[in-house]
Amino acid sequence: MPDESNTPLVTEPINTREKILQAASACFLEDGYEHTSVARIRERSGVSNGALFHHFPSKDAILGALYVDAIGSAQRSLYAVLARKPDTLRQTIRGVIESILRWTVKHPDDAQLVYSIGHLERDSPAREELDAQNRQLMDAVNETLAPFVESGELRRMPNLALISVVTGPAHHICQYWLIDRENMPEPIGLLDVLTDAAVAGITGTPAEGTGAQPARRGRVTVELVDADGNPAGGGSAQIELEER
Repeated sequence: MPDESNTPLVTEPINTREKILQAASACFLEDGYEHTSVARIRERSGVSNGALFHHFPSKDAILGALYVDAIGSAQRSLYAVLARKPDTLRQTIRGVIESILRWTVKHPDDAQLVYSIGHLERDSPAREELDAQNRQLMDAVNETLAPFVESGELRRMPNLALISVVTGPAHHICQYWLIDRENMPEPIGLLDVLTDAAVAGITGTPAEGTGAQPARRGRVTVELVDADGNPAGGGSAQIELEER
């Protein structure tokens, strides 16, 4: 038998497109998009001018490809959550938020790039592909949430509002973590707090154990004015409030 311990490992070579994207990502993160030239990307990737422009006609096309690839990676994590078909609304929302937090920690460079770009312009070469990806994911999300809407547990609301309430705080915290990840704890520690807030926001029901108490006392202030609208007197007093 051949000695397998001495058999060299065969690794899959990185294709030209990946070389270009890896080099571009590193340049954009180090120097910023505006200060990165196509020549610098070509030099760092080690490919020829012809090879680079064969795959990407412009720097904007490279940026768009990086953005779409990163978003696609994050969306695959979300699809995995939806595929599990969680039994409850809370499990579903918790899974969505958890996927965002864990993906950011696992892919910090991709996350940093996405957050720094913010969004693709309408005339970006990759915009059509991105819009198609987003529509497909939103259809899957709406299909998963439909039973909770029909039962009345989840309020009907526009997709933009739903996504903002559920994922907005998680994205905000991830951006803070990326700024100082050496010193900040990983954002997964805030998973339950974020889930409580999101569920309360989309159902209109405060999470249990929040400690929120209705007000018991209040102050009423009365100001008297004359026929011309000039102050003529006034006063204030505390009153007891009753639940109705």
